[in-house]
Amino acid sequence: MDLASQPGLTILLVHNNYQQRGGEDVVAEAEAELLRAAGHEVFLYQRHNDELKSMPPLAAGLSALWPRRAARELAGMCDIVRPDLIHVHNTFPLIAAAPHWAARRRGIPVVQTLHNFRLLCPQAMLLRDGKICRDCVGRLPWRAVARSCYHDSLPQSAAVAGALAAHRLAGSYRHPRLHFIAPSRFSRDQFIAGGLPASRLHVKPNFVTPAGAPDWRHRAGGLYVGRLAEEKGARVLAAAAPLLRAANVHAAGVDAYACGVADALATASPPAAAVQPVPAASPGAGRGEASALGGPLLRIAGDGPLAPELARAWPGAMLGRQTPEQVRALLHGSLFLVAPSICLETFGLSAVEAFSCGTPVIASAHGGLGELVEDGVTGLHVKPGCAADLAAKIAWACANPEAMLRMGRTAYARYLAHYTPERNLATLLRIYHAALSAQQGERHEA
Repeated sequence: MDLASQPGLTILLVHNNYQQRGGEDVVAEAEAELLRAAGHEVFLYQRHNDELKSMPPLAAGLSALWPRRAARELAGMCDIVRPDLIHVHNTFPLIAAAPHWAARRRGIPVVQTLHNFRLLCPQAMLLRDGKICRDCVGRLPWRAVARSCYHDSLPQSAAVAGALAAHRLAGSYRHPRLHFIAPSRFSRDQFIAGGLPASRLHVKPNFVTPAGAPDWRHRAGGLYVGRLAEEKGARVLAAAAPLLRAANVHAAGVDAYACGVADALATASPPAAAVQPVPAASPGAGRGEASALGGPLLRIAGDGPLAPELARAWPGAMLGRQTPEQVRALLHGSLFLVAPSICLETFGLSAVEAFSCGTPVIASAHGGLGELVEDGVTGLHVKPGCAADLAAKIAWACANPEAMLRMGRTAYARYLAHYTPERNLATLLRIYHAALSAQQGERHEA
């Protein structure tokens, strides 16, 4: 069955919004709009973590075990809407496995997007004390309780880990009509290691809407966009600032390795591909573009717990939280985006947004980000957690603007080939087809 040529589907989309809007919220909303524009009927069941403000902390953790309200409301919606399929995004903590049980009782197939590692790790990031941790992958998560991994609280960690263990033992995420979406091959591998069935784990990258044709003539300096938190590499970014100042690095890239810190900044060199000359391009490209560069070394757009530390490290660089339109404008004017996450990202939505603006990315060389950014082709890889290597790559980028512009063109071509709404819709419908075909096969056998 070719779903693209079939009458519109009726889809129940389920999502638990975060208190601070993030990438998962953006993706869930964008996919709902994409499906509607393609002629499918989308009903939303949403909860918001603002509700947690009126709940005791332990009650919030226990809601992840069995959320009575969500179970009741989803059962009612399924009976009224009678969806062809339920698409689940984030469910923690107010929704949990309620859509899975409602679907199972009614024979409705489910597709769940695995935006984070919550099914494998109570803390959801595979990160502990600033280091990668896989101790709970494929095991009951009692180590997370002993270490108070969730919000540094033993009781809350026990509640979340207990809920996760209970759902594993009950088979909440193992029924045959449940298919999963992993946003990268890397994240798919982690979930397979955690016990999810490879045959029902599909890879579908996230997408962003087109940002307009990039203009490479007026670009300067770098940009960081996102939550200012340790897991996103904010502390590493702060530590890189004095190294860059000592080396007299600025947006034009003059004398990038001067002032006696060459050894610190030269811990790793960009790959050979990164230093190849810029190929011939349209009039106004190449050296004309590079000569127009100048301005601040880095601008920081976002908010979070480490904002004061970054403000001290990068005086004058802080822009605060920006609207999506403002972020796009900043990306269009930047020579590169910095994404120094120390956690294992399942994807890297900010990187794809940069690609859509023709902006290459200096990214941590692990997780979904390391997979998304090709070293020396669409950006530069950085040793995760290493401020000296991050400073080295920023310095190199500023000293080699033409190479970065070339990478930006390649990044834009990569966006057009893999991360547009049209590509996303085609892949999403193929996954829906797989889930619906499995359901039809079971009915035929019955």
